[in-house]
Amino acid sequence: MNQLTPPPGTAAETSSRIRQIIRHAFPLTMLITLGVLVGVVWWKKPEDFATILADLQPGILLWVVPLLAVDYIAGGLRYRVFFNGRFYRRIPLFTCIRANWATMFISSVTPAQTGGVLGKMFILWRAGATISEIMLVAMINLIGTLVAFMVSAFLVWAWLPGGLIPAKWAHLLNTGLLGLSILIGLILLTFIVPAPAIRVVSFLFRALPLPRERKQRLNRRLVEGLETIHTDAVELWHRARWILFAVIGCNFSMYISKFLVGYVVAMSLGYHPPLVPFLALQVIQSLVVYFGITPGATGVAEVSSVVLMGLLLPQHILGVYTLVWRLIYTYVGAAFGAAVVFRELAPKRTRRAVLEEKLTLKQ
Repeated sequence: MNQLTPPPGTAAETSSRIRQIIRHAFPLTMLITLGVLVGVVWWKKPEDFATILADLQPGILLWVVPLLAVDYIAGGLRYRVFFNGRFYRRIPLFTCIRANWATMFISSVTPAQTGGVLGKMFILWRAGATISEIMLVAMINLIGTLVAFMVSAFLVWAWLPGGLIPAKWAHLLNTGLLGLSILIGLILLTFIVPAPAIRVVSFLFRALPLPRERKQRLNRRLVEGLETIHTDAVELWHRARWILFAVIGCNFSMYISKFLVGYVVAMSLGYHPPLVPFLALQVIQSLVVYFGITPGATGVAEVSSVVLMGLLLPQHILGVYTLVWRLIYTYVGAAFGAAVVFRELAPKRTRRAVLEEKLTLKQ
């Protein structure tokens, strides 16, 4: 397998970048998120909490546990199928699940979820993966996610009852589907024929306001990375093309479980909306959340939840529904990811240092 030799200091640079995100972006994002959640609950506050409590069926909410388990295991498997000991080196499934959690955490505190790749890079790198391996895994999984969204969007067309969504939203959905198709095509083109992508990258680097030597060095690294990814992608297709279909299947499993989480939350509040239209609206909302430009789609997710679910759910439970759905959909996984990242960033003490400390305390 052709592997890109990681540039010196890459691990340290990734660690430093994550520390900066945690130090600056994390507190601000949490403050904004809290404000948005409180605002949404206040905006759609129930007139009578007694009515909600009377209809509440908390036992149904336990179905969230197996749904989250499917989400997290499938999220780890989409990395593990590459690191199976035959195509790439073997990395345990639980380490891949931890990488997925770290991705969820970093994505939740960076604009447009752009920092997610740092999360998986940080954990998988420490487990022995190379930069080229991680980037190929990330690119293939991006394709798997976009394919899952595109197929889901086609199903929305077939499932949604006529007139449920206003005409202007339907036009927006059509535009989004077209954009997804173009994006998937461009990524596939990069894999199949990397030369055009390399020319575009070189052109963009020439326009950057950076010193010439630095631009050339960065451009050289990226071109080398694209060529390596292309070579590995071709080898993947010839040696283990089943991995591509496994990745798409894992992404479908992830998002189906995410869609069902909202339905379980609605049932726990005492309402049983029609399943198929509800899942169709969840597809639209997941697209909005995935492509939201705010950190972790903060604000975008909450407002879209109120607007879209308001088409099927009573107005007086929308605030509570949005609060519970958002906590489960995003912040449970992000909390696991925070624990993973903080543990990895913590100073490591050797066994000898721990024993010496214990001896000192005894004295």
